[in-house]
Amino acid sequence: VFAQPFAARDFSGVIVSSVAVDVLRSYLQTIAQNPGDAASLMRVDGKLLIRNFVSPPSMLPPDAGAMIALKTKTQVIRTVAKTDGVERIYAMLTLPDLSLVVNYGVTTRLVFREWAYQIAPILGALFALGAIGFVLVGKVRSDLAAQSSRQEAEESQRRREEAEKLAAERQ
Repeated sequence: VFAQPFAARDFSGVIVSSVAVDVLRSYLQTIAQNPGDAASLMRVDGKLLIRNFVSPPSMLPPDAGAMIALKTKTQVIRTVAKTDGVERIYAMLTLPDLSLVVNYGVTTRLVFREWAYQIAPILGALFALGAIGFVLVGKVRSDLAAQSSRQEAEESQRRREEAEKLAAERQ
């Protein structure tokens, strides 16, 4: 049940409306579809009213990440949930006219896994380029060593021929 003061030209009062808990929970479930995701509606005082799964309303302690974020007006936080001990990245939006906070949290494990899936092809390409570079450097080294050996053999052959020529002239 939500109550909102309302004033118009000929009217001053409170408009009261209600939404079935199951309807809100169903909506939150469509938002938090991945295992471990969390979506909830809470009051600004920290009372969790409705979550994407069935749970009794509960009060967040003052040191909860969501409560600290509300005090500092931070909209995105990374924290370990006090309710289930899972580390998540939360996006929070305060609905000031209703004094409610809507939040959605995705597990850091899922974020890391998705990041790893996206970075894996890049790392694979870098690894392949590194392997190709290693092979090419090895080939260049062996070619240089072979060329150096040939030059040394040719120089040695030239010296031997000069020595034989000099020996023949002496004789």
